[in-house]
Amino acid sequence: MDNAGGPTDEGFQFQGGSGKTKSLMNISQPMLGTARVSLVAILVKIRIGAIAAKSTIVLLVCTKLGARLSCTQYEEEHLKRSPSCWKDVNIVVVIPAILIHAAQQLALAPASPSRSAMDNFTPSSLILVTGANGHVAQHTVAQLLALPVDQRPRTRATVRSETSAAGLKQIFAEHITSGILELVYIPDIAKPSAFDTAVQGCTHIAHIASPLVVGAKDVEKDVLIPAVRGTTSLLNSALTVHSLQSVVVTSSFAAVMDPMYGLRPGHTYTPEDWNPISYETAADPNLDLSAWSEKYRAFITYMASKKLAEKAAWDLYDDAKPIWRFCTINPAYIGGPNVLPLAKGADSLSFSQGLIWQVASSKPGDKWIEPDYPYWVDVRDVARAHIWALVTPASSRERFILGPHRTTYARMADVLRSRMGVECSEEKQELDCFEVESKNCEEILGIKEWVGFEDMVCDTVEQVNGLTK
Repeated sequence: MDNAGGPTDEGFQFQGGSGKTKSLMNISQPMLGTARVSLVAILVKIRIGAIAAKSTIVLLVCTKLGARLSCTQYEEEHLKRSPSCWKDVNIVVVIPAILIHAAQQLALAPASPSRSAMDNFTPSSLILVTGANGHVAQHTVAQLLALPVDQRPRTRATVRSETSAAGLKQIFAEHITSGILELVYIPDIAKPSAFDTAVQGCTHIAHIASPLVVGAKDVEKDVLIPAVRGTTSLLNSALTVHSLQSVVVTSSFAAVMDPMYGLRPGHTYTPEDWNPISYETAADPNLDLSAWSEKYRAFITYMASKKLAEKAAWDLYDDAKPIWRFCTINPAYIGGPNVLPLAKGADSLSFSQGLIWQVASSKPGDKWIEPDYPYWVDVRDVARAHIWALVTPASSRERFILGPHRTTYARMADVLRSRMGVECSEEKQELDCFEVESKNCEEILGIKEWVGFEDMVCDTVEQVNGLTK
């Protein structure tokens, strides 16, 4: 939300007894909730703690029953230590006619948290996006670079190697030359202090990089340790950054679902749910995978790595109690096209994109595999969720499950036949499975409309078809 005529990202300023400017309250951090609001201007005289002299500021405040203001880090920490510091507050309410008119207009408009519940980036913001050549991260970078000039932050993108950077250099050459996009090389994200240099000066971090290893021989060494350390290494580095405002970590619906129960008809998964597998179980070289349905066995240790990495992140955040905000994005299967070139054609697709391509490559009479995780989301929505979570104060301490499309492979085939004329398998498929509750995506992030299922499927296939024709 633009802060026209209001505060900067640093918050309102006031003069203390020493004459030094101090930050009191950042009104760009909005009210929680979606009810209609009215506007008033208030003149505040206040004394806080050791600041002896009373100081005057003018705030533009959104008020609503039961709502509260989000405070700056300084104020929030001070209030925790000294709640009584508000005893000398004097408030004079000033209601200009123009604000009364604005309040009347807002009262007539439907409530919408989509933009009003957000701060904006500014050209002075610096966003770190890890794993920038990956499917989600490349869209995140592209969307950041496409923001209006007055809201466009600088973006620092990490990759593992020159090979990983090639596509980014090709597509974003102009942005790299101008300095709005910077590439940083981190060969091993699990290495202690790997991100120490990359995080410096950052205001926001989207940690998207994560290994996807299926069928590893040494699960603990090749899957669990890299996943957990790749996340905790980033967060430990983030703890050293004084300019940091928020961190979003990409997790997975795999960290939510319990595969022991399969499709589990009648059950509803919520952000409160966790995959129950333990580190000890997943790391056991003699793990008996027969306890799970056959369709999940190849993914059990991967699912464990996502759960354990996310849990480690939350534990670290809770223990360290940093002043920056933290949340996770937990997408289901992710479809949709790439921003970067598919250098190896269909072999460049992600695992979930590859499932869509397998449907497009099927032949009449082929049998479908049984659905395992029957929820999908478009990559463009996943990137958008990351960006909006970074600038939404109410997103802190939330888990956002992204999976708006419940579907089967047979339905994908129907879409490809009807919209693209693809001659794929015509086998029918029934689906009776769990539900997913993700209302916080709308209530907090303001995501009310998603990229359509048909567009997700067709855009994925059309990009590959364009290379094979």
